[in-house]
Amino acid sequence: MIRDQSTRALLLRRLRFVCINLAMLAVVALLVVAPLVSKAVEQGEAIADRADQLARLTAIAGNASPMRNNAFKIDEIYLSGSEERLASADLQANLKAVASAAGLRFLSVRAVTPGRPLGARMVAVGLDLEGSAGALRDAFKNIETARPILFVTSLVLRPAPGTADGVMRAELTVQGAMRDPTPVAANAGQVP
Repeated sequence: MIRDQSTRALLLRRLRFVCINLAMLAVVALLVVAPLVSKAVEQGEAIADRADQLARLTAIAGNASPMRNNAFKIDEIYLSGSEERLASADLQANLKAVASAAGLRFLSVRAVTPGRPLGARMVAVGLDLEGSAGALRDAFKNIETARPILFVTSLVLRPAPGTADGVMRAELTVQGAMRDPTPVAANAGQVP
C-alpha cells in the first residue's frame, strides 16, 4: 500500500511536470510561433498580389510595342507645306478626295480666312458639297478623324435646290494647323 501511494505520488508529480511543460510549450507557441506563422502568411499573400500585378504589367508591356508601332508621328497632325498657300492647296486636294470617296458631288472650294482661328498658323478652306445625308455624315467623319487633324468650324445644311429625293447641300469651313517653323529648342525658356 505504501508502495502504491509512493508510486501514485510519483506519477502525479510526473503528470504535473508534463502538464506544466505542455502549458509552457503552448504559451511559447502562442507568443513566438503564431506571430511568425501569421507573418509568413501575410508575406505569402503580398507575394501573390505582387505576382498578379507583375503579370498585368507584363501583359501591358507586351501590348506596348504594337501600340508604339501604331502611334502616329507628331508631324502627321499638321498640314504639309511650308507656306500657307501650299498648305491650303494640299488641304483642298485632300478634301476633294474625301468628298469623292464618300460619293458626294463637289461643287466648289475656296481658301478663306479663318473667322475664329483656333491657333496662330491655321489654314481654312470653304467647301460646297451635295449628296445624301449618309454620304455627308461619312465625309464629315472622315474629315474629322483623318490625319492631319482637321476641324469643321462652320456648317450649313439645306436641301439642294431642284431636288426632292433627300439630297442635301453642305457649305462648310474646315481648318487645319501648320507646324510652327521655329524650333522648339529656340523657344525654350521664353515666356510668350
